[in-house]
Amino acid sequence: MTNNDTPLNDFSPHTKNRKEKDHLPAPERILVVDDDAEIRELLSIALTRIGFEVITVDTGAAAIETANRKHFAAAFVDLNMPGLPGMETVQMLKQFDPDMEVIVFTGYPTFESSVKAIHSQVFDYICKPVDARTLQRAA
Repeated sequence: MTNNDTPLNDFSPHTKNRKEKDHLPAPERILVVDDDAEIRELLSIALTRIGFEVITVDTGAAAIETANRKHFAAAFVDLNMPGLPGMETVQMLKQFDPDMEVIVFTGYPTFESSVKAIHSQVFDYICKPVDARTLQRAA
């Protein structure tokens, strides 16, 4: 069989009478919660490149409001934010959707916060700065 005889796969733009949206699953949606705009932007870019749809918010309260309106497969939540603290945000997100994978990240890791995270059934506990390999493993 020559290269020209190879059947086209379902993802080919040349497949006749099929719309791309009928074959490609929608990307999973991830919520990024951090009061630092640069961190939100960096995580958004990295997670989008991996293939996720990313929505970012800057407070725990905004995270709760957003999660109440949309379904998320996962959330990255900073532990140290003004207003609603990160760990309370995690607990409320898990109340809305126990199946949501929540990853906490912090620039100020402590034994106490890691234990609280474990008890809150988080998927992962990541220390800032977050490198791309760690981010991809967590996602």
